[in-house]
Amino acid sequence: MYYKVFVQESAEIVTASARYDFPNGREDAQIFRWLSREDLAKEEFTFPVDRVVVERLLFSLI
Repeated sequence: MYYKVFVQESAEIVTASARYDFPNGREDAQIFRWLSREDLAKEEFTFPVDRVVVERLLFSLI
């Protein structure tokens, strides 16, 4: 399930700016990462369903 949201203030969640930049070097951890529209590509995602969603999102942003 995906949601498209707009926030008025920055959310205070831990995020990364680089791929695989896990906290404390733990490879089994998960972290959110922001991407600009220019850097957003289906190849950034592992699961096929995520790739489909990204393609649809990019199409809707054109």
